[in-house]
Amino acid sequence: MKRVSVLVTALILLVALSGFAQSTDNSLFVKTMSLIKIYTHQLGYKVLFLKNGAEIGEMYLPLTWFGQTAGKAQLIWGLGPEYPYLSMYYKGDKFDHLRLYVSNDMMSSTWGVLQMPLSEAAALFKVDAPPLNY
Repeated sequence: MKRVSVLVTALILLVALSGFAQSTDNSLFVKTMSLIKIYTHQLGYKVLFLKNGAEIGEMYLPLTWFGQTAGKAQLIWGLGPEYPYLSMYYKGDKFDHLRLYVSNDMMSSTWGVLQMPLSEAAALFKVDAPPLNY
């Protein structure tokens, strides 16, 4: 009986320590922000958000980030007062991926169309990671 209890205790300790060791390697930091408006363009999405200090910030999210398995971004459709919003995930201090939560209602005031020629928009949508100035 004593041998069984020692074995069970050792097993519990081993599982607890292995879970702790794994959690420190893959820590994610999430930054979530409410969006004011999302503009669609054939190259991607321009999103407006409130920065600290009540300023309006903008970021450009290329379409190439979306629709890929394990891509940089995921578009999630929904309906509710919390939409639209954006969650950015960082591993350490490096951008990992983001989730753009948008309203199902394309007639919502949160949607717009970015009227910009391809020649001008191409440079704006050529980004590797979202800006850190939020």
